[in-house]
Amino acid sequence: MNESELMAHGYRKYTGEQVDVYFNLSVCTYSGNCVRGNHAIFDTKRKPWILPDADSPEEVARVIHTCPSGALKYRLKGSEEILPTFPLGAMTPDEIEDSATEKEDCQPGETDK
Repeated sequence: MNESELMAHGYRKYTGEQVDVYFNLSVCTYSGNCVRGNHAIFDTKRKPWILPDADSPEEVARVIHTCPSGALKYRLKGSEEILPTFPLGAMTPDEIEDSATEKEDCQPGETDK
């Protein structure tokens, strides 16, 4: 997904010197991993609440990779790649629905598909 597509899907851009951060409130599940992960970068009591330059780009990336919902993404300056492409260990809403349907379709004693 490129920046234009992210913005069209409701993400907001927070620009930094070395890294840009993207956030989508409607995707956020309020896990708090970002704020607990690094309060200097992510502070909901401040405007703007995301300061990409408050720590190293590596630290920004580390914290964003803990976001379970995909509400946070980042792009290192000089790169076109926006990461994470999908949150680690998470399922898309369609996968969650499919998984629930598959489990409902299983008869007692059957192995889950």
